[in-house]
Amino acid sequence: MKYQCAELQERARSFIFANFIAVTECEDFLNLNAKQVVEWIASDEIIVKGEEEVFVAILRWIEKNARRKKFFFELLRHVRCVYMSRNYLVTVVLQHELVKRKEQCSDLVLSVIKELSDGTEECFLNQPPRNCLKIHEDAIFACGGENGDETLCYLPSEDKWYKMADRRFKGNSFALAASACHGKLYVIGGKKVERYDPLLNSWTSVKRLKQVMEFASAVTFQGCLYVTGGVDSDDDRLSTVLRYNPDSNLWQEVASLGSPRACVCAIADGINMCMLLEGWIHVMNA
Repeated sequence: MKYQCAELQERARSFIFANFIAVTECEDFLNLNAKQVVEWIASDEIIVKGEEEVFVAILRWIEKNARRKKFFFELLRHVRCVYMSRNYLVTVVLQHELVKRKEQCSDLVLSVIKELSDGTEECFLNQPPRNCLKIHEDAIFACGGENGDETLCYLPSEDKWYKMADRRFKGNSFALAASACHGKLYVIGGKKVERYDPLLNSWTSVKRLKQVMEFASAVTFQGCLYVTGGVDSDDDRLSTVLRYNPDSNLWQEVASLGSPRACVCAIADGINMCMLLEGWIHVMNA
């Protein structure tokens, strides 16, 4: 900087962090060299709504001068693609000409898509989110209340309960199934399915089930939400297993349970999905 004032430099950096996307549209940013761009996009401190914005900023810098294409892979490595949606990775990033023309780039994106599909936590541990996007925290959600639409959240780190937004539909809280998937909470009751976004503290409805499934179990497995068993509108037990893809908002019926079951406990690791059935463990492979 022209003026060697530490306080001025720090304030300038803070301003750039807070207005990063607007700054990337300015000529001063577009005229930086590759090393300087890397220093900014590699920072945990930049404020963005999502990694998609960092990807677009890189493209904007490259479009300023076609000779900069040779730096694309080095820049792409600093985009934390694991925090993009799979749909954006597949339909936008993977289809971009700069990604398709270089095997290193496409391999990088494909490896992230595979990690997300496997549903393991390793990919998130290897590349933590930027400070502004840190939304994952261990929490316990409890649904119920007099009308069955209340939701509470307990944060162990604070030893405190919080009142969340009420669900849109009411019902018997004992008959609900719930599971977290892609940083959002899904609650299933009857045919209705609602999704809670902790960033917005709001519930939205997603595609309904074709049949009533109460007292079912829900679990997240390899990036998708699974709802298994339960009872139908005639109180008959079900062997149905449904898989929900958050990207497409579609339900798909998959291989059924060996026998009808309700009120079971379901868990999953990165390889298998298991259900505890009256003292026996039923394992479903990917």
